Amino acid sequence: MSLMNKRLFANGFTGHYLLFVPLLVYLPLSFLYLFAVPAGESPDEPGHLQCIEQVSLLGRLPEIEPKPEGDAWWSRGRIISGRMCYHMPLYYLVAGGVQKVTATAVSEPIHYEFPPTNPNFGPDPALFEHPVKASLWTYTEPIHLLVLRFLSILLGGVTVWASYAVARRLLPGQQMVALLAGLLTAVWPQFVYLSRSLNNDSLATALSVSILVILLDVQQPQRFVWAALLAVLALFTKLSVAFTLAAMLLVWGLEFWRLPQQRREYIRTLLICLALFVGAFLLLYLTPTLWRHFTQGSGAFSSVSESAREWTYWREVLQLTASSGWVRFGWMNVAAPQGHAYVWWGFLLGTAVLGIWVIGRFSQGGNSRLQLLICGIWLLFIILSYLQINLNRLQPQFRFALAAIPILTTWSAAGWWGMVKGNGRLATLTTASIIAILFFYNIWVVFSVIKLAYPWW
Repeated sequence: MSLMNKRLFANGFTGHYLLFVPLLVYLPLSFLYLFAVPAGESPDEPGHLQCIEQVSLLGRLPEIEPKPEGDAWWSRGRIISGRMCYHMPLYYLVAGGVQKVTATAVSEPIHYEFPPTNPNFGPDPALFEHPVKASLWTYTEPIHLLVLRFLSILLGGVTVWASYAVARRLLPGQQMVALLAGLLTAVWPQFVYLSRSLNNDSLATALSVSILVILLDVQQPQRFVWAALLAVLALFTKLSVAFTLAAMLLVWGLEFWRLPQQRREYIRTLLICLALFVGAFLLLYLTPTLWRHFTQGSGAFSSVSESAREWTYWREVLQLTASSGWVRFGWMNVAAPQGHAYVWWGFLLGTAVLGIWVIGRFSQGGNSRLQLLICGIWLLFIILSYLQINLNRLQPQFRFALAAIPILTTWSAAGWWGMVKGNGRLATLTTASIIAILFFYNIWVVFSVIKLAYPWW
């Protein structure tokens, strides 16, 4: 096993039993949201399901079929159409295969017909008229959709792992920081809610955060091959995460400049990476459907909205981003009080600023500055990608920035560790208190926010 593989295996999996704690917190919360939120009441879920069904039913790459019909974005002919199928298809291929195998095994029809559209949508948060359930724990969807939701939850677990793994790399030996970083991710309401929805963000985010973990294993030239492979897969999942490729190349350039004694090895790995990129481009260009997806997706957000020239527009983007980064469910119309979002972001960013100083001051070895720079590059590319989307249209949805979570939670956890460093009992009490509060906050969200929006249980 290569040095890179040994290090990834050792740092990420072997012996780090504490990783199971945030995963054991994450799983019941994700299942709670799974039962509480009805089918189709997640961003673009009906459209994504049409793309999945094209793979499982027709055995082909998804196309924009059926064509969107209707003027309003929420009209049934538009929302339940192939309008989302301009995206790159890797997620749909994976999910379609899982759906096909599951539906065949349990002898279920693959096609899922959404309930009637709610004629009062707007005043009512629900887009569909869902059947009444006997209780919260009554499951009404087909088994193959349940398995697809399990797949999404599994992919969400990669982000929980990545938060733990990023902390292990930035502050090696400080297990309490890694534990708290993983736990903060596991109880982040918006993240956990999205983790059970059917959309391509789940695979795109899992691939992206895995690349981040690899990039933070600095001074290991061969790791760029793995990062390049995952970046290609991310590109074939969703073009909005193409920043991972740019981030990888920029980090390669930084290390190539800083480590002249290893430049031959860095050049060798770059050539392998470039071969992967050329192969991916040829596959795109020589496959008409893939090339159509690529050109449609790359042009979807290229224009600039007139509204983007107004300060009030960006103030709304900022407010809704804060809300959608905390609790803004459904079709961005089921939200907790805005003040809750401000408290969360104040808590998270305030401790993160302190955490950056703590990492630079107390990290072992001479790589902490480079690792912090890599984190800064990563966040910068996410911000630029997010701004590009909102320059085109009002889409202040934090799901487009989920790949930032491992860095934010790690920096926040490091900040808390810096405040209680040297007092093990206080550190344990602080961690337990923060997580208990946020865990029960999720329970409150389900029974006080979601229950009012979808009163069918």
